[in-house]
Amino acid sequence: LRLASPAGEQLDYLLGLYYSKAENAQRYERFSGLAPLRENTDASTETEGYAAFGQGDWHFTDATTLSFGLRYNYEEISAEVHDFAAGSVLAGDDDDSVWLGKLSLQHQLLEDTMVYGTVSTGYKGQAFDTGIFTQEKADNPVQPEESVNYELGVKSVFADGRIQTNLATFFTAYDDFQAQDVRVREN
Repeated sequence: LRLASPAGEQLDYLLGLYYSKAENAQRYERFSGLAPLRENTDASTETEGYAAFGQGDWHFTDATTLSFGLRYNYEEISAEVHDFAAGSVLAGDDDDSVWLGKLSLQHQLLEDTMVYGTVSTGYKGQAFDTGIFTQEKADNPVQPEESVNYELGVKSVFADGRIQTNLATFFTAYDDFQAQDVRVREN
């Protein structure tokens, strides 16, 4: 749900609400030659998220604009794994909330050249690692990933709009970076 201001005002804004729900199910069976079934699981996960956000552009001169944004995010996660080989059921749930923001200043140096600087925060929610699900993993989901991004840049247009050049430099700092890899062990 979004509410946008009329275009062309000194202050342009966008306000909104967001909702999402994702359910995922996975069946996993693994055999080893003629040996009995080694792994036999049904895993299901669910993520439900709510957010409220606002963004504005304040055109305080014809050449200079300050952009700003704020977002509140709330998320609930759950997982349930039936391990048929072990005869067990493990389940976990958790919730998390975060405030995110963005601040950007852009200035039109010349008619065809604009410079800008931006700082913004990012977030990737917590999750359950259901690969080999244990009670410890059910009680302690993977922590959310948080980031802060800094960017400076120049955008120019030449040859009556037929050529566009963009130059940007950026730096992103991560906290609790989430990554996934596969490691194969030989028995």
